[in-house]
Amino acid sequence: MGRRLRTTVPALPTLLNPVLPDYYALEAKEREKRGNDEKSFNKRHGARNLEPLVPGEDVWITDARVQGTVLSTHNTPRSYIIQVPQGRLRRNRHHLVPLQTNSGVVDADEPPMGEGAPVTTSPEPDPPTTTSPSREGPTIETVRTRCGREVRKPQRLDW
Repeated sequence: MGRRLRTTVPALPTLLNPVLPDYYALEAKEREKRGNDEKSFNKRHGARNLEPLVPGEDVWITDARVQGTVLSTHNTPRSYIIQVPQGRLRRNRHHLVPLQTNSGVVDADEPPMGEGAPVTTSPEPDPPTTTSPSREGPTIETVRTRCGREVRKPQRLDW
């Protein structure tokens, strides 16, 4: 590759001349390999470009867990300047989730609604244990499952 060989084996003088590789061909081959690697990685991991944000758009900042407004793009790739209640932040597009507003979709502060039906919260379920009178007379605590089935313990466990 360009270094002098130290051997006692006789060789032709033309074989001892260093031959350097064709850098243009090598560079083209490596560029093609890197492109193929990139394509296969993106295909395997489902990588895609995120949609760009426009100034004035409301976003959720995932790492800071606050809502903000896009002021402008930053000079670095995929970065934005965001106005939050505490001041201004610079964040990568990866950390910004656009919030959908008043166009018939959900706002960040309101829970999602169903098919026009109001959302009602169900009361907490009753505790799983209830007491009921037994046929034998004394009151024994009966354990019931969530669906209401009575759990009967095997007799062999009673001493």
